[in-house]
Amino acid sequence: MFLKHKSSRARNFAASALSELRGPQSQAETDTLLSLLEDSDKMVQLSAIEALKHAKSYRAIDTLIDKLHRSKPGMQVYIIRTLADIGDRRALPALKELQSSFPAQLDSKRYASARGDDPSPADFKSSVDEAIRRFGQQ
Repeated sequence: MFLKHKSSRARNFAASALSELRGPQSQAETDTLLSLLEDSDKMVQLSAIEALKHAKSYRAIDTLIDKLHRSKPGMQVYIIRTLADIGDRRALPALKELQSSFPAQLDSKRYASARGDDPSPADFKSSVDEAIRRFGQQ
């Protein structure tokens, strides 16, 4: 299976292809996508997140929340949007925790040293606020 291929390009392609199917995956495919959240290639991680989002994989919620807590702001935004798109209310406490920490977090070294594809603190806060708002509309 290409999801477990030694080439990151093959893994990325396979995860992207599953994302395009936009349907439920088998348990084995979901488990492999969840393992790809720890892949050494960021694009593979993003493709796996996208595939889990399109499949509305409720089994992924706990793993995505764990990854949310361990990731840098750029990856966190993708995870936040995915949690909102999946729509499982188990994600709401983690999102509210992020939201409640903003005054301290906005001034932290974590954001002061953000570079590359990391969002600005305002954009990050906006993503969290939007995700929480979307839960209120369900």
